[in-house]
Amino acid sequence: GARSIEDFSPSTRSLAQRRGLLRMLLRTSSALLLLVVPTAAFYLPGVAPIDYRDGESIDLKVNKLTSTKTHLPYEWYDLPFCRPAEVVYKGENLGEVMRGDRIQNSPYTIKMNVEVSCQLLCKQSYDAEQAALFATKIGEDYRVNWIVDNLPAATRVVEPALGSSPSRIITIYERGFPLGFRGAESIPGTSAGVNYVYNHHRIVLKYHTEPDAFEGARIVGSEVEPFSVQHEPAGAGGGLSTCSGARPVTHSAPPQPVSGPQTVYWTYDVRWEYSEVKWASRWDVYLYATDEQIHWFSIVNSLMIV
Repeated sequence: GARSIEDFSPSTRSLAQRRGLLRMLLRTSSALLLLVVPTAAFYLPGVAPIDYRDGESIDLKVNKLTSTKTHLPYEWYDLPFCRPAEVVYKGENLGEVMRGDRIQNSPYTIKMNVEVSCQLLCKQSYDAEQAALFATKIGEDYRVNWIVDNLPAATRVVEPALGSSPSRIITIYERGFPLGFRGAESIPGTSAGVNYVYNHHRIVLKYHTEPDAFEGARIVGSEVEPFSVQHEPAGAGGGLSTCSGARPVTHSAPPQPVSGPQTVYWTYDVRWEYSEVKWASRWDVYLYATDEQIHWFSIVNSLMIV
């Protein structure tokens, strides 16, 4: 869903080496746990699978905004996003503290195996200063970091056409996804130099079931495809004229600029896809990540205990 492509160069470390390093980290973490907690039972966040039944609520947590340009993180609600009735810090383990994560709850409603389209999260009226804050952070390449069932969100981007190869949707597993993008003459419907915010998110969650082994479903993948769309109200009947359950958001819609006072509608979709990947292997896709440091910290983070 992003309109610009980042570095896709493959890592020099082989997959076999990465798997070996992961096994070493698992053994080391297990040994430390035995030293720290020799007797009492405990819960290890991210290691014990959660079995969800149809319709059961699932938390979408928001983490800090990060940028490789400024290296200065911001808490999610430092920007005027849609807020829940009460903001609660949701940190669960030592790994999050070591990384400086600031994980909080969000107003997104997600239920197991329940799909939604063009769900209105909130309507926000921004003054010039608030719009400029978004524009500045987009210009500084800030990225959004979400977590579902202890998995960081993956980014869906469009791989550009190369020679005889057409463009196609691929999934890149990296930390977060862009807050927005900068308009250019080469991007239809945009003005060069104007920043646009991604105000619609298609959340794609992958699940695995094994009726003979456990009841319910386990989440094995978390992806987000961001869109920028200048929503318009449908009129007296309510809803939006720019999308509905029968007419999903597309990348051809006019994008949402952030320049001057304006009203922004924040919306989202939830899609569910069955996957043959088992819960124990759900981190394997991160072994292909282009930024190793980020993802090895994320994997170790899921193993750390309070």
